[in-house]
Amino acid sequence: SLCAEQQGLLDETCDERLEGLCDKHGCISVSGLNAASPAWQRALLRRWLELNKVAMPGTRQLTQIQQMLAARPDAQPHIVLGNTQLRRYQDNLYCLDAGQQPWSFKTIVFITQEYVAIKPQRQQMMVGKPQEGALCSVSVAAAEGHFSLSQPVLSLPVKPVGETHHKPLKQWFKQWQVPPWERSDWLLLSDTEQPLALVGKGRIIALSATGQYQFSLQLYAL
Repeated sequence: SLCAEQQGLLDETCDERLEGLCDKHGCISVSGLNAASPAWQRALLRRWLELNKVAMPGTRQLTQIQQMLAARPDAQPHIVLGNTQLRRYQDNLYCLDAGQQPWSFKTIVFITQEYVAIKPQRQQMMVGKPQEGALCSVSVAAAEGHFSLSQPVLSLPVKPVGETHHKPLKQWFKQWQVPPWERSDWLLLSDTEQPLALVGKGRIIALSATGQYQFSLQLYAL
């Protein structure tokens, strides 16, 4: 029918526009949406929610979502739609599982050339000689070959490689625009004397460390 054809054309146009508004993690740009007219905002939001398999919002809920776009960047507003929570952080809107709880990770102690499973991230880590097939790897200096992997406290002062100052981890996360609900997903690799690196899903951030040994820190799919 003509109505279905028009809807198909609207979806196709929205999909093209969403390509420029969404990043690889699926979140959508607030400033990009704010550059569109209110009618296009609603069309783009509906299509984005549909592609994320979110229950379609009613008119009132859609208005609430549009109000999120006008909120201050640091306000962190959120709305629940069925099993999904929409949250804003800085310039992005995120679709999150409303029932998702922050995960807890039990500290693991290990040595070089030993694979350590990080099940919540569906990856494993190894510190030692470079191997093939790593998702990513960085070189780290260490005082010796005994390590621990743990959930860090956000007040811990660290200095990433290439930076000039130590700052609490919370401040680095804010600078890197890591949303608050993702901060507990990062782990800290340490030797017995110092922090060596931050380990996220498919990502490693090396920290300034000293030691007589150089190791390769590698992540692999689990």
